Amino acid sequence: MAVPVISNLPPAPNRSDAPADFTPKADAMIGALQPFVVQFNAALTWNAAQLAAAEAAKNAAAGSATAAANSALIALSVETDVSEQIAQAEAAANNAAASAAAAEGSAGSIGNLALLHAVAFSF
Repeated sequence: MAVPVISNLPPAPNRSDAPADFTPKADAMIGALQPFVVQFNAALTWNAAQLAAAEAAKNAAAGSATAAANSALIALSVETDVSEQIAQAEAAANNAAASAAAAEGSAGSIGNLALLHAVAFSF
């Protein structure tokens, strides 16, 4: 709906107007009042619709802000979980590397013991 326009009222009569001028001015003023009321009510209706639309936009923006904040919290939580998972994976990789090194050392020791037993039993 287009912005309603309220027409200007005609000049009001003055008590100082001559009778020949007063009556036509009064008739024009009285005749313009009913259309003025219709235009004024249309303007009020338009203003109410604009206010309702602004209120709806404000509520939608607030809802979007809440959703964005919730998404940020979820993302932060996921980021924290991912960071924790990365730290756990790094710790597991370090433990695996240490275990592999220990196993390598153990294999070498076992090999040396087996060789020592073989030598000892061959005499």
